[in-house]
Amino acid sequence: MKAHLLTIAFLFPLILSAYSSTVVNAKNGHPISGAKINDGSRTVYSNKAGKFKINHHGKKLHIKAYGYRALTVDTKKKFSRLKLHPIKVKAFYVNFYAANPNSKSFKKILKKIKSTEMNAIVVDIKNVKGELSYRTDVAEANKIGASKHRTIRDMHRFLSELKSRNIYTIARIAVFKDTLQAKHFPARAVKRPNGRVWKDKYNTAWIDPHSRKGQNYTLAIAEDAAKAGFDEINFDYIRFPAHKGLRYQKANTEANRIAAIQTFLKRAQKRLSPYSAFVSVDIFGYVAWNKNDTHIGQTVATLAKYSDYICPMLYPSGFHKGTLGYKDPTRHPYTIVKASIRKALDDVEPIRIRPWLQSFRDYAYTHVNYTEYHIAQQIKAANDTGTDGWFLWNPSSRYPHVNKKLFGLVHHRGNKRKKHTTHKKQSKAKTVPAKQKKHKVQTSAQTDRKP
Repeated sequence: MKAHLLTIAFLFPLILSAYSSTVVNAKNGHPISGAKINDGSRTVYSNKAGKFKINHHGKKLHIKAYGYRALTVDTKKKFSRLKLHPIKVKAFYVNFYAANPNSKSFKKILKKIKSTEMNAIVVDIKNVKGELSYRTDVAEANKIGASKHRTIRDMHRFLSELKSRNIYTIARIAVFKDTLQAKHFPARAVKRPNGRVWKDKYNTAWIDPHSRKGQNYTLAIAEDAAKAGFDEINFDYIRFPAHKGLRYQKANTEANRIAAIQTFLKRAQKRLSPYSAFVSVDIFGYVAWNKNDTHIGQTVATLAKYSDYICPMLYPSGFHKGTLGYKDPTRHPYTIVKASIRKALDDVEPIRIRPWLQSFRDYAYTHVNYTEYHIAQQIKAANDTGTDGWFLWNPSSRYPHVNKKLFGLVHHRGNKRKKHTTHKKQSKAKTVPAKQKKHKVQTSAQTDRKP
């Protein structure tokens, strides 16, 4: 008898905590099918009519759908309709040093958001050195001084100010490229054949993607950022180094590489489920073109399984000579971006693609300055393929060509070819040797974020 009473006592709250509603587009009232409703431990999806029912345990429900801002509701408050606001993300990348509310670069970016269609920022939270831009609650990170050179002194105030401007906030986290963590925990690092910690040509070390402790460290930081209130967590360098002859904790096979990256994402998805943040992953642009894992553990299909958005880096300067038959891909920004996105559509729907676009001077060919025309051509390609928006990459976080003229060109139906002008001064950037091009990887002198 007591056993039956205990069973009823446990089941009764579940009946009382059932929550049902209809998810709709806040702009036109149309129902949203496939919206994800999560209470932190379980997930249900809205049907074609936008309706759902969930037996929850938590005090809050997070409602998310691709192409919309997330919504968090108090389970004590009942609504017949839950309205999600559509958003096509148009983001600036804000580097570690520019992510300072008092910096000139940051102030300029805010002004550009106010005066143009830009509506989001991708902020460096954990850079490739392993430095954190804010004071975290992660004990291990504080122990090794990861926040020592932080540029955001008050994260709550920082995010509150951005949200007051209706700016969509994205926390960029460099996952496996992490010099500081490798220095303090060498057992987690990628090794040379002789067992010593390996560093790439930029003198930065990497964490072995197979390392459970290495994964835990970055997952804790990702959760801390989600808890702080970021709308999205963006994982960069979520891959193996593009370098041969290194030692890992497991055999360097395609199956093992893919499994390591997928395991990290699966764990991230579970750990971030109590929060409303979306998850996006940055990939080489060539990943969409290749049938294998590009020798770095990335395929569109396997990454899409445990993330919300796929963000291929489609900088025309990064594509090797001969791509689509072009001697100089930088002269064809529209075609390069569009063709790359269409390749990815074999494995993921367009609304889940959000490409990184080039907003910096070419480094591999004629050193052409990418101005409004070149940026607009890339944006048009992203729009024409139905993507969920795009990110602009400039390693220095300077965007002189993002203005009203740019968006005027974006919305203009014409597609006139413009003559390219080369910079008279020779750039220090060097084109990758021909022997490396066969691997479909080129490296920028400004950044090693490759296509």
